[in-house]
Amino acid sequence: MRRLLFFYFILFFLSFSSFAQEIPLDARLDQNALEFADELFNLQATSPNQIIQPFTRRTLANVFDDSILLQLNRRQKNELLFYQLEFKKDLDPSQRPILNRSLRTLFSGLKRYKQPDLLYFHKDEVTLTINPIYGITTFYNKNGENGQRRMGAELRAQIGRIGIYGSLREVYEVDPLSKDSLATPKEGSIYKYAANGSGAYSETRGGITFGWKTGYVGIVRDYVKWGYGYYGTNIFDINTVPFAQIKLHIKPNDWFQFDYFHGALQSG
Repeated sequence: MRRLLFFYFILFFLSFSSFAQEIPLDARLDQNALEFADELFNLQATSPNQIIQPFTRRTLANVFDDSILLQLNRRQKNELLFYQLEFKKDLDPSQRPILNRSLRTLFSGLKRYKQPDLLYFHKDEVTLTINPIYGITTFYNKNGENGQRRMGAELRAQIGRIGIYGSLREVYEVDPLSKDSLATPKEGSIYKYAANGSGAYSETRGGITFGWKTGYVGIVRDYVKWGYGYYGTNIFDINTVPFAQIKLHIKPNDWFQFDYFHGALQSG
């Protein structure tokens, strides 16, 4: 028994010899990329595990690989190129795009080696990305209209095997979409109501992870989405606000994967 434990102990620490860092996607706002990954999965062009989300950015970077081009139609090839420009800077250093300068700012990334960032820094095993967030969504139906506005910023940094990420959004809704009188799959929110009935809330995600060849561990504030489904998943769905948790992901081979999180929700 002691020899067996010692053997597993050595295997565990040998796995740290490879460079790896893991930064989770936003399980809500990166839906288009996740749906395209699901399309590739249905074509049997790739096989990411769809049950446990959020995916990490490096997972999708490996999914959107040139090796599947021959299996795709023209529209899918163009979409693959689009997502490669977004995610390939999350690959290991030897696979990232080579830039003429280490610092690219103010949308100088339009030269098509990647999608443009407000600030992108890459040198050796250090990568930093900072972007603003701004979006407007408008809803119309026979009963009237509604709207949502989002403003904020996001940051991602990779330092060797350490991944750091964070985002802050201030969200304003003309008619709050998560109030008790509405049946909606939208995540819950702690609103600050105005006199005219509109509502606003803050949304924060972030954390720090430590990755190795076969997995990662992290202390994060994020969503949890487990299971299958297009109108809500059948195990855990992202109806809660992001909450603090400890995460562990281990995938030593193609046929075994272990995922664990420990967190707590507080009504409010």
